Amino acid sequence: HLFIHGLQTGILYKDGVPMELPQEDEQQEQEGAQLETAAANLVPKRPRYNDKPFNDITMGDVEAMAKEVINLRKKCAKQHEELTSLQNAKTEKLAMSKQNRELQAQFESIKKEADRLKGAYKEQAVDKPERQAEEVKKVIEKNIRFQMTYDAAFKERLHSDGIEVQTTVPNVSPEVLKLLGIIENGEVQTKHSYAFFGVWMTKAVQGHPKIAFKRDMSVRYFVTTGQLRIEGRYAFENAKTNWKKGKRKSGAEAPEEEAEGDDAEESEAASSVQAGLPLTTSPEPQ
Repeated sequence: HLFIHGLQTGILYKDGVPMELPQEDEQQEQEGAQLETAAANLVPKRPRYNDKPFNDITMGDVEAMAKEVINLRKKCAKQHEELTSLQNAKTEKLAMSKQNRELQAQFESIKKEADRLKGAYKEQAVDKPERQAEEVKKVIEKNIRFQMTYDAAFKERLHSDGIEVQTTVPNVSPEVLKLLGIIENGEVQTKHSYAFFGVWMTKAVQGHPKIAFKRDMSVRYFVTTGQLRIEGRYAFENAKTNWKKGKRKSGAEAPEEEAEGDDAEESEAASSVQAGLPLTTSPEPQ
């Protein structure tokens, strides 16, 4: 294509054909439209600091920003320490909770074992009042049987009133006393030997009738010392029974009874060693 511009007419020719040039008004309109489009497409600048755009920020604003940043860092460091402390506390709490559950489980296990052992101890304990009452009866019976001896010198007395025997058991509790059926009043009480021991206490004597512990026996409990004293008599089974308790013989027979009392005390001391329970030989407490 050949373009020719006429200098005088200002007309542009293309291949010899004149071309129409856009008018100046149209160009201005086009430029305005382009500017409007660009203005519409232009994103407004957001404020950078204190509602100020970036170009309006001064050195004072920069200094203020630096101070705020320093303060924020301090706050962050403090909050980080608090957060770390809180996490440590939470970890410790979880550990303590776990330890508490373990200790609780151990406690329950130990409690069950303790209850089991306690029950077994109650079943087999020798210090149960019922067990002690049975042991006291056994000791009294053993001591009395030990003192029930025969000698030719005792023959006349064994045919009549009989020979007195006694035994003392220390440290008898009121609970045991109640189980034995004895009243805790410090007074002398009469008990039936068969009802007390559950058996008739007898011993075979060669060439003679059996010697037997008489039915009535006296019982006295000393409240201040906890001693239980049992007194009774033994004689031949076919002996006379018209005797009174506490009656002492006079004259030549009195020393014989005193000697018999000494023998009974020696027999009681020996039987106490065999029974495993000490018996007092001191004078009767008041």
